[in-house]
Amino acid sequence: MNTTSLAESAVAPIALLVDDDPDVLDELQGSLSLSDIPCVSARDGREALRWLQGHPGILVVVVDLRMPGMDGFALIRAIHDIAEDGARPRIVVMSGHLDADAAVTALRHDVEDVLSKPVSREVLHGAVTRAICRAREERERSGFVDNVSSAMEHLRKQMRDMDRQLKAFGSTSHRRGAGSTQPDEVELSDGEMLERVGEVLALQRRRLQHFPSDLFSDPAWDMLLDLAHNHLTGHATYVSSLAVGARVPLTTTSRYLDTLERLGLTTRYPDPGDRRRMRVALTDKGLASMRAYLASL
Repeated sequence: MNTTSLAESAVAPIALLVDDDPDVLDELQGSLSLSDIPCVSARDGREALRWLQGHPGILVVVVDLRMPGMDGFALIRAIHDIAEDGARPRIVVMSGHLDADAAVTALRHDVEDVLSKPVSREVLHGAVTRAICRAREERERSGFVDNVSSAMEHLRKQMRDMDRQLKAFGSTSHRRGAGSTQPDEVELSDGEMLERVGEVLALQRRRLQHFPSDLFSDPAWDMLLDLAHNHLTGHATYVSSLAVGARVPLTTTSRYLDTLERLGLTTRYPDPGDRRRMRVALTDKGLASMRAYLASL
């Protein structure tokens, strides 16, 4: 299955499909394309959160409940954390092993619909269409819709500028490295650092296509990569989204954060807009360590 990057998306998506099975994603995306619903897909929670952070116009997320590492419920909790009230996409969940307990738990998460696999085109179209309508109504009430077009254009401009900067940084880095006798002392700019974080994440995604997700489990490193990426792109990081990216439960995430904080690499603090939610950030020491490591690659 061919994945589309944030910068390559020509049409602003309004639906996001999340499933670890590429064949299921192809089928779902094909069904929605027949209904003229622009959509994109993700094979895990981390990729899904990237799409949502880069495309605030996404109105509905269709997510499989059973995925390796972190399940659909963990992703739903992370979406509730990163999305503001009134701008939150509606959720449609699906599962090939849907039982009463799972259905009840899903409804408690305020999902729009619960679908059983395999999903017919008519059922999928109906659920997604209802979710889109409700999401639009909620955004109209909150005044969010008026700002979406300008926000999307601003994001596209940022991505174009970032692409030009990365190309320029890459050229400068190449020239500087050619005459350097001490490559370990090269100082990375933010643009170069972001490029290398993206390369590491891309390699991890490629590895997951060929090996079980828990074979190379390294939650602390996954958390540091997510924190570095979000810092460089200006996105807030929440404990729940770190759990999704690291593919471990929230309790395990907290234990790793305890260790990272003892080492002085990360810090936790309440969200200024909602003190019930906890944000996480790299400390100056953590950011410097990541920059030095990536410069050594």
